[in-house]
Amino acid sequence: MSERLSALVLATALPLLSLAQDLLPSGAAPHRDRVEVRGGFTYDSNTLLNELVLDLTQGGFVERDVRERSQAALRANNRLGQVLQLGVHAVFGDSILGRAGLKVMVSATHQDQAGLRFRPDVYALTFFGNAGFAGRRADLSGSAFEQQRYQTLGAGLYHARTGSWIRLDLVKGQSMTAVHLRDATLFTATDGTRLDLRLDGRYHNSDTARSDLGAFNGLGAALSFAQRFTLPGRAGAAVHRITLGAEDLGAVRWNDRSLRASPDTALSYEGITVNDVFDLTGAITGEEQLLDTFGVRPTTGAEWRLLPLHAWVEHTVTWPTGWRMDLRIAQRALPGFIPFAQATGWRRFGAQAVGISAQYGGFGGLRAGLHGRFQITRWLGAELLLPNLYGFTGPRARGLAAQVGLVFIP
Repeated sequence: MSERLSALVLATALPLLSLAQDLLPSGAAPHRDRVEVRGGFTYDSNTLLNELVLDLTQGGFVERDVRERSQAALRANNRLGQVLQLGVHAVFGDSILGRAGLKVMVSATHQDQAGLRFRPDVYALTFFGNAGFAGRRADLSGSAFEQQRYQTLGAGLYHARTGSWIRLDLVKGQSMTAVHLRDATLFTATDGTRLDLRLDGRYHNSDTARSDLGAFNGLGAALSFAQRFTLPGRAGAAVHRITLGAEDLGAVRWNDRSLRASPDTALSYEGITVNDVFDLTGAITGEEQLLDTFGVRPTTGAEWRLLPLHAWVEHTVTWPTGWRMDLRIAQRALPGFIPFAQATGWRRFGAQAVGISAQYGGFGGLRAGLHGRFQITRWLGAELLLPNLYGFTGPRARGLAAQVGLVFIP
């Protein structure tokens, strides 16, 4: 059962904030040099329950009632995803290129992002086999999975007055897997003597010889930026700001040992035993067993692949009374991710700030969160974001999410 984790236990993240000014303690001047350390991991699903995900991460057998409870919650279109981001960012210097307030930004990150969309029949075949499909057809069409792991090292410019920034990153590709089943069906004869498979899809995988953190299977580049505008207003009134941003606008060239296949075939198998012959895990993750079973053998060769772009627009309103409202819409280029909308209300208490949020979309459904930003000492600030409080309510909730950050101000 543990092999199915890579097929179904993927998760989403509430987009991790990447605006260099956001981690500053309330009242800290934005022109200050600083070093930020951030880490966050979240997963979410619009249907699968946490108890299933947790059992899979522990390995071993997953009880039938656990599998059935998640199956009962399935919809016509199901989503699942994860984002893990770890990073160190520094802003320093002044009057770069002769412009007052223009500073240097350097950044190093580790990224692990994945998304999955799947039909109910995908889940049934994965966790219960094809016995329940005797005499009928399982429809897997439209299901897709993608996971990319990579590290970035980059430098750019940061404008202290507006908070706008731009950065160019060198990208080291660690591993990549992508599967898209455009048209895929499986018919199981009532007497178990025949399987009819229709398969039209695409499969891509980086070099499988090594995929750990030290693997260097690809090289690329990416551009990230955020442009902030302050809207005109009366002195002493609320301040309105608009931010347009994007992260990882780029691509990686995966090396010449990468695998790919584009099967478009219809096959019929007769006179074989049906029990347990079909395990969709292989279809999603490219397992050797399924490739052998259906005669889909990949070829090798270098290929370019786009990174999972994250783009957003945000409207921030700050009142002189210490209240602030952030309205954010975002999209991430991963299978199963739908437009994400979030509203966060903040209240400042001196150098501290506390916020609550409501969001919908991404890989999950309606969620509520609690956030805090704190000044620990004159030179140290901290951030804690819990965007999915529902996920902590028990094993039959959906999703888990947390992000922490520290900012050092010399």
